[in-house]
Amino acid sequence: MAQFFLRRPAFAWVLAILTMVAGLVALNSIPVAQYPAVAPPTVILYADYPGATARTVEDRVTAVLEQQMHGIPGLLYIDSSSEAGTATVTIGFRQGTDPQLAQVNVRNRVSQAEPLLPEVVRRGGVYVDQASASPFMYVSLISKTGTMSETALADYAAGTVLPMLRRLPGIGKVEAYSAEYALRVWFNPDQLNAYGLTTADVEAAIRARNGSVTPGQLGGAPSKPGQSYQAVVRPPAPLADPEAFGRIVLRSAADGSAVLLRDVARVEMAAADYRYSSTLNGREAASMGLKLADGANVLATSRTVRDALDEAAKAFPAGVAYDISYDTAHFVQSSISRVLMTLAEATVLVFLILYLFLGNLRATLIPCIVVPVSLLGTVACLYAFGLSLNVITLFGVVLAIGILVDDAIVVVENVERIMREEGVDAFTAASRSMREVSGALLAVTLVLCAVFVPMAFLGSAVGVIYRHFAMTLAISIAFSLFFALSLAPAMCASLLRHGAQPARGPLAWFEHRFTAFTTRYAGWVQRLQQRRLRWLAVYLAMAAVCAVGLWQLPSGFLPEEDTGELVIDVELPPGSTQAQTRETIAQLEQWMKQERLPVKTSFALLGWNSGGSGEQRASVFLSLDDWKLRGRENAADVVLARLTKGLEEWPGRGDAQLYPYNGTALPELGSTSGLDMRLVTRLEGGRPSLYAARDKLIERAKADPVFAEVRATAGQPVPALDLAIDYRKAESFGVDTEAIHHALAATLGSRYIDELARDGRVRRVILQADAPFRMQPEDLARLHVRNAQGQMVSLGAFATLEWGNGEATLERYNGLISVRINADVAPGTSTGTAMTRLESLVRELGPDYEVRWSGRAFEQQQSGTQAPWLFALSMLFIFLCLVALYESWTLPLAVLAIVPAGLVGAASAVWLRGLPNDVYFKVGVIVIMGLAAKNAILVVEYAEQLRRNGLERVQAATQAARQRLRPVVMTSLAFILGVVPLAISTGPGAGAQRAVGTGVLGGMLGATILGTLVIPLLYAWIARWSKARATTEPAEAPASEPGA
Repeated sequence: MAQFFLRRPAFAWVLAILTMVAGLVALNSIPVAQYPAVAPPTVILYADYPGATARTVEDRVTAVLEQQMHGIPGLLYIDSSSEAGTATVTIGFRQGTDPQLAQVNVRNRVSQAEPLLPEVVRRGGVYVDQASASPFMYVSLISKTGTMSETALADYAAGTVLPMLRRLPGIGKVEAYSAEYALRVWFNPDQLNAYGLTTADVEAAIRARNGSVTPGQLGGAPSKPGQSYQAVVRPPAPLADPEAFGRIVLRSAADGSAVLLRDVARVEMAAADYRYSSTLNGREAASMGLKLADGANVLATSRTVRDALDEAAKAFPAGVAYDISYDTAHFVQSSISRVLMTLAEATVLVFLILYLFLGNLRATLIPCIVVPVSLLGTVACLYAFGLSLNVITLFGVVLAIGILVDDAIVVVENVERIMREEGVDAFTAASRSMREVSGALLAVTLVLCAVFVPMAFLGSAVGVIYRHFAMTLAISIAFSLFFALSLAPAMCASLLRHGAQPARGPLAWFEHRFTAFTTRYAGWVQRLQQRRLRWLAVYLAMAAVCAVGLWQLPSGFLPEEDTGELVIDVELPPGSTQAQTRETIAQLEQWMKQERLPVKTSFALLGWNSGGSGEQRASVFLSLDDWKLRGRENAADVVLARLTKGLEEWPGRGDAQLYPYNGTALPELGSTSGLDMRLVTRLEGGRPSLYAARDKLIERAKADPVFAEVRATAGQPVPALDLAIDYRKAESFGVDTEAIHHALAATLGSRYIDELARDGRVRRVILQADAPFRMQPEDLARLHVRNAQGQMVSLGAFATLEWGNGEATLERYNGLISVRINADVAPGTSTGTAMTRLESLVRELGPDYEVRWSGRAFEQQQSGTQAPWLFALSMLFIFLCLVALYESWTLPLAVLAIVPAGLVGAASAVWLRGLPNDVYFKVGVIVIMGLAAKNAILVVEYAEQLRRNGLERVQAATQAARQRLRPVVMTSLAFILGVVPLAISTGPGAGAQRAVGTGVLGGMLGATILGTLVIPLLYAWIARWSKARATTEPAEAPASEPGA
């Protein structure tokens, strides 16, 4: 192939240009994201059961839905939560399951479960939502003048802004956190009783008067002979406003008098739901969360949303404006920009090291041109394979920089050597060089690609990360080989010249010093060979220590990042009202202003936090100032520590529990930054014992220095009133059971009874007792129902309410009762250590209790179990490739035996910086395996050639080490300097960059420093059991071998 492109260099340039064009086109279309879609497919079911307790919801709704979900193809887990009036069932599927097919299967199972659900639940519907990532953007509408309430803003948003946002490309879902208008009928139980009416009478009258009338037409076919016209009969105008509903007749008398709805109820347009509310910087706001569609480009989508909102804002009511309180695109853009800057820095450093060693600008340009061509080809292939441009693939690109130049360096250096030693022209030298090195280049590339093959076939979220790394590196290395065999020789033939000026100045000094160092190095190797077994024993001891060190390295999943977002979970004592929660939030925001925290916006969502829903709960999302404005002294972890300490001492917190935490860089696997676990038990009816075990576990964990904070997110007792109904006594009064249930649901709950067409939208009609009549237990006696004789009977005659303790949330995991526990790890402690400690504490509770990890903790557990198999398979693939290359089953051991040298360096670097054994470190280990093997191949292959020429194995090993020192050091330094910017990175995304860079930097240093000394010893020892292969072609003199 190389000879073809030497004769037709224009063809090589055409292929390179086409590759660059394809890459540039792909750059404009490839999805851009922070991380690939690592989370397994998840489908969430929502069902409302107004007025029902958590226990009733679990028995009548959650259990019914769970039973139908078992057996769905690809099912991984079922996680359910039952709260007062709401059921949530999360169905997780195995990685690789088609998300659309999973959603269809769940919908089919829901349709099978619907006949078993209560009628009010069926009418409200079971919502099936394919869960995507957490919202990438929060948008809020605010009234600067204060003339529009939160509900008015939400209603305007529901009619104009939400439909507009849902139509935008890239938007998968828009969630509204404030309720739009509904027609609320607030009835007065005393007035109903005075007129002898019940809640069922009110509902029936509204349904009858608001029903659709379809009269038809007059004179329509078939008509009688001579009919001269036909006309449509229009029905009465539908009810469209509260005043019209207020005129509905509930009862009329013969004398013309009537009882109207407005006589017994207050009718108005008000919020359809009062469970949730939001504020922005202390001001009422109608907020929305935007989620990305599958495969959408977060940067392009963010720009589209901003442009659309700017256009829509021109038609906003006076005083109304929008605000984007959080946008992950900002962090993604900053992270990617930082990685691209790192890429540029790495390219410059690699260029400098090549120029230093080659001493020729023309020769240096050749590998530097091959690099961008290969990278653009990689981008084109990533787009063709449906992958995104994210920090994982970009890390792969940065790691590839130092690898991509290797093949071109081999070609360039060998061409220059032949031109210098044989005095031939560049074309002839390039032709001879490619005949010498093509086979070696192919072999090394196969080994480097082989090491990544096992990474492409792993499942789970970790497998997705491995796969993106593997494909990026393997594709880029393959492109590097192709252009080293096509473009590089063509460029050598046209660019390199005879009679190049000898190096001068610093370059001459470096050349002289390196030549002297090479001589000293050869002397070291000779002395080591004299006591080979002793030094090999030392090396084996180091390898054993490395293995122990790797085993004891604290484990982790992904490093914490400064995303520019902090979250505070607010939890008031059980039974607290929404007004009390709102007051606490207002005081908290005021306190943060006084503390002068670097907070740009404060977005509060009332009614929800990571522990669940409830009036006593809220979440405050803090968007910090830009990274450039904050600097290192106000990094997210520093601000978090300051915030945590301040909240502990803040006197305004009262009985409220405040839990600040850092926003996660991977929200697909959980919104909190701590460890998320489920404590489950198989005991029947064992919730009391489960709660007792939970409290004991939390008490012990809080006393352990491994944890900073441990808390249960649900399952706390809440004030409750137990309703006791004497049905026998009710029957003695002639009261129907259905009438009792209807009155209770309409009075204490929120009964959805009909719809209203208004302003081009369908709105709900909701029946509920007015607030003053449902505040105290004694109000139950004010509620009356009609008996069979037409008399009004008070519910207090046969029903009572008694105070007790209830449960706000009931949780189940795979059908087992469970409680969710979140644990924050103490600074300096790895998540792996904390997980092991929690599992130990659970075992102390007894055999009836088990741990189920979820989110990132589950994926970390999976990555820990997969890593040994991954390393073993990578070593096996390298070994098999080397066996095929050398036709020997023993000689490849000399190459593989150098891998521990790289692992020693990687483990040492990570340990010195206090980093854990996380996913990025494991990826770095795989990369180091391939690069260490590549260095060894350069020496071992040349030593084999020398043995075939008649040299003894020790002499061959020593001479090969000397001859290959320069290319080994040059390519290794090119890679090391290429990853230095990663290892010392700061700013957005720096956590991941340091995690990647530190391991591979230390590993390559170890593989280079130890490897150059140990490889000749290992070869000389192992080659005693291997005979040199006979060659069928005349062997060239050692001096004529390729230079790299």
